[in-house]
Amino acid sequence: MRQLNLFYLAAICSAAVLFQACTGNNGTVSVDEKDTEASARPVKLSIEEPLANIEVGFNILTIKNQEAQTLNLPSGSSIDIPAHAFVDKTGRPVTGPVDIQFREFHNAAEILTSGVPMKVLDGQGGENWMQTAGMYEIKGSSNGERVFVAPDKSLTVNLVSQVGGDYDFWKFDPEKGNWDNLGVSTPVPNPAATKSPAAANPSLKKPVAPVAYNPAKTKIDLELNYQKFPELRDKQGVIWQLVKEENIDWIYNTEWDAVNIEATGEANIYRLSLSNDSKNFSTLVAACLQEKDFAKARAEYQVKLREYQSKVMDLDEKRNYKSAQAEFVRSFQIDGFGIYNYDILTKDNGNIPILAHFDFGTDIPKNLLTSISVFLITGEGRMVVKYPHRDWNKFRVDPDADNQLVAVLPGNQLAVFSHADFRSQMPALRKSAGQEYVFKMKLDDKPVESVAEVQQRISDLAL
Repeated sequence: MRQLNLFYLAAICSAAVLFQACTGNNGTVSVDEKDTEASARPVKLSIEEPLANIEVGFNILTIKNQEAQTLNLPSGSSIDIPAHAFVDKTGRPVTGPVDIQFREFHNAAEILTSGVPMKVLDGQGGENWMQTAGMYEIKGSSNGERVFVAPDKSLTVNLVSQVGGDYDFWKFDPEKGNWDNLGVSTPVPNPAATKSPAAANPSLKKPVAPVAYNPAKTKIDLELNYQKFPELRDKQGVIWQLVKEENIDWIYNTEWDAVNIEATGEANIYRLSLSNDSKNFSTLVAACLQEKDFAKARAEYQVKLREYQSKVMDLDEKRNYKSAQAEFVRSFQIDGFGIYNYDILTKDNGNIPILAHFDFGTDIPKNLLTSISVFLITGEGRMVVKYPHRDWNKFRVDPDADNQLVAVLPGNQLAVFSHADFRSQMPALRKSAGQEYVFKMKLDDKPVESVAEVQQRISDLAL
């Protein structure tokens, strides 16, 4: 079993202070050691949906208990059910139709809105973070009454997954308030995997993100016919920089018969080729923009990216888009209903411990502060770590990861701290290790109304 424990740094333990539920004019939470709010980690984990009336919907499929069958889900997942698989609360075989309810959680928004705790409590009172390769919930009923998997039967759930490699398979036990490890899962290639709808429509091209000029890298002077490169045509002030540093001063003292540049297929990366009768030279160069041009190009890119994403999801194949992208299938036999999760537990690789404050940019009534949770989204968007108010002084972050923060405020409002915010503030965060730090969150005035809207906000944070 792959289980890598998370260790808390001593700085956290030595600086165990409590947050007082109060705000200043700017909405910043202050620290007070006299605060009586319980700061000890919970002995039990629980499912707490953070957003009102927003959740991933169930697919409901009705079957006959007397027949063996395979249920095919819109996502591409499936469930193999043997005959006579279900009994009622008295243990008698179910004779009426059975409704199977099934829903999946793959991305950050689905995980966040589910309220399912993405951590495992260890025997020493610590917490291990879970990075998922796919999670699902399955329930069953007949005529409005709960049904159960018969003692001598099991269901095989074949869950599509976009993640390869061995992951442990877990089941959440609400009574214990923790996860049970059921064994290791090895995925197999998804036989139904196809090209995405976008790939099947060559006219639908994903926009190319601009790259900022880096003064630390070598630039190279080129005069090009930009008609050959439409993605650069509207970008004034393009600066070409070496992808890999090398001494190129000599090329300016050589007469070249031919100068050519070709797209590599990788965004913003081109191959520059120089040649004459006696020698050839080639290197990779990146098309970069200075600060003013970059800011303008980035804003245009974000607009085009949203348009592209909208068109992709509006295709006739949109319901099968996720399965078309899922390279793998993970299968496991289960003997009961509940919440199941394919996860690995991550290791603390130099995480920075911080006594976190959060400035939400608005006044928040004292009695509502304790209901606010902040979610750290990291691990390629597959690790969603909840920090309830009591744990803000135990915040920690991997400085080398793709970090984002989403806070859920009353009224389904979101306050965010983007990947770019983390990059710009990382020097200050490093200096704040074991000390207090205020995250200046950006509040979105418009409340979210759906899981898709939450995911769009999260996707914007990565730009």
